[in-house]
Amino acid sequence: MKLALLRSERGDEFAVGRDGAGWVTLRELGIDAPDTGTAIAALARFDAARLDAAVPMRGAALGCPIVAPSAVVGVGLNYRAHARELGATPPREPRLFPKLARALTGPYDAVRVDRGLTAKLDYEAELAVVIGPGASVFGYAVANDLTARDWQERDGEPSRSKSFEGFGPIGPWIVTGDEVPEPQALRVRAWVSGEVRQDSSTADMVFGVDTLVRHAARTTELAPGDVILTGTPPGVGHGMEPPRYLSSGDVVACEIDGVGRIENRLVFR
Repeated sequence: MKLALLRSERGDEFAVGRDGAGWVTLRELGIDAPDTGTAIAALARFDAARLDAAVPMRGAALGCPIVAPSAVVGVGLNYRAHARELGATPPREPRLFPKLARALTGPYDAVRVDRGLTAKLDYEAELAVVIGPGASVFGYAVANDLTARDWQERDGEPSRSKSFEGFGPIGPWIVTGDEVPEPQALRVRAWVSGEVRQDSSTADMVFGVDTLVRHAARTTELAPGDVILTGTPPGVGHGMEPPRYLSSGDVVACEIDGVGRIENRLVFR
């Protein structure tokens, strides 16, 4: 099952669906869900058989499925090959950092960038883990953890460089965990204007999904709808020689097998 945020003439609404069967809004199922956390909590008690009797909705656009999370947690250097391309040693325990929720944006939205703020904008395709009740794993989404590398170098830590408005495309929906039985065997790819830049597997993660969730929950009370961005594989522009950063008009597509694909155009102003 998939949980999505639909944009239609009626406004934004959460909806559930199966492949090829369209979407059924939670409102039509009698569920009031103003944010992702309440939608997930309701679906934890939801009988998926109810979808068979509902009338699917088609033709709506998809928005960011993560609405009003209490925490968005990033993970640094969590792929062995990515650490090597940056000349770093894989960490001995997960390196966690916060990312502002206001950075999140839709799976197909344009990302508008103030060209006076950064000259080193980079992409990072990532598997996003969406938290369910009791700090469980509800499901997964595709994310692009955009990063202003010049700000990262200036600050000496990643949080602000990844928290500019629009620097967190995510979606296209949340795939429930039962549809992704092995999260450590997923192909992760990223393209920049049609050129493959990243092509790896979650098998190269230093710390797997379960370890990351447990580690984050030790110091942060994870709630339904919170997100952990699990790190990026090799192939980022910052790791190339010479570095290859994003330019206005570039289209970044990120895809994870079994989860989905997002695609965002960069617009420098």
